[in-house]
Amino acid sequence: MKIQWLLTISALGCLASVGQGKDLSSPLQKHQWQDRVIVIHHGGLKAPWLQSQWQSLQNKALENKDRHLVIYYCPEKSQECQVTTRDGKTRSAKLSAVLQEQLRLKQPSITLIGKDGGIKLQKHDFVKPEAVYTLIDGMPMRQQEMGR
Repeated sequence: MKIQWLLTISALGCLASVGQGKDLSSPLQKHQWQDRVIVIHHGGLKAPWLQSQWQSLQNKALENKDRHLVIYYCPEKSQECQVTTRDGKTRSAKLSAVLQEQLRLKQPSITLIGKDGGIKLQKHDFVKPEAVYTLIDGMPMRQQEMGR
């Protein structure tokens, strides 16, 4: 009887994780376990520091590449984002409404998402790139990367 109960619980857990996978379908899902992601988002409001934040991180291409960092810059209400990949190439992408809700992007913010998909930092003001890199360098997964 215990085995049947455990199998039922396991099956329900698998179904729940499949359902969660649908909810997480977003441009960021492809980065999980591969990249750390920064989302710089306007939140529907104008904030003068957003452009400065984007440029300050863009100017650190080697640091971004070394830390497997991908940056989404989303300054427009259309949610059309400029994405800078870890190799420094820029392209366009959209942030879905589901993702915006998950990240609670209702006001101008910078959000750092770890390789595990968890939010590691969310601020509503300019953050020095060095502070972001220090935070990343203190993460256990990053410590393993640096030890290789």
